[in-house]
Amino acid sequence: MRLSQFLSIIVATGIVLLSSCAENNPSSRDQSSTVVPSKSPLALGSRLKWMRNGGGNLEFTISKVTPGEYSIHVSSFDYQKMNTTLRLDQSDSMFSTVESIISGSFKIPSFTPSAPTGTWLKIAISRDSEPETTTTDVDFSDTTLQSVDDWVRVRLPKSG
Repeated sequence: MRLSQFLSIIVATGIVLLSSCAENNPSSRDQSSTVVPSKSPLALGSRLKWMRNGGGNLEFTISKVTPGEYSIHVSSFDYQKMNTTLRLDQSDSMFSTVESIISGSFKIPSFTPSAPTGTWLKIAISRDSEPETTTTDVDFSDTTLQSVDDWVRVRLPKSG
């Protein structure tokens, strides 16, 4: 291989790497995930649908069943159908995180992918008498959202 061919490959590889890094560049994402006080208590039946595909499948629905408790129904994990229900009550610190996401006081961050990514997360929220709102291309690098995903995953029954 001649030096000019080698340098051409290096330059082409560098362009691909720069392009790939741009997709994960925080400045290209909506970084406005902030928590503000909720305007009113959530009605019973308010819910969040979590649909994560790609680099780790996890699908579940969180529903408010009492003023101090959520029921989490997991329907799919690691590409296997599931029928598992978890409980989340006010004694767990995750309760306030879930409450802020469903109430809308936490702004779900999203971004516009420039190329296919390894993980796709879509979140749909229904509250009170409002129509369901869906956020696609959710920015899963947000630590608040990762903590919800992790909380559910570690509580699932181990298979095998």
